[in-house]
Amino acid sequence: MVNKILKMKKEITELSDREEYLYDDEYERLKCLKEEYEAEFSKLSDYDKKIIEEEFSKWYEKYIYFETVGNIRLPEG
Repeated sequence: MVNKILKMKKEITELSDREEYLYDDEYERLKCLKEEYEAEFSKLSDYDKKIIEEEFSKWYEKYIYFETVGNIRLPEG
């Protein structure tokens, strides 16, 4: 259950970062994921919530790094 919710949170983050560019079906997916995440996360124990937040934090640090490095444009010439 924890892994499923963690995976949802990661997907929500990735979709939310490009929300303005989403197609209608992707936007609907994002809405559904958010609703499902809220419902499932609230059922978890405090210990499980803490695990999810810690694991997400580690993943997010790497995610931001690669998003930043991947979007750096080197000068041409």
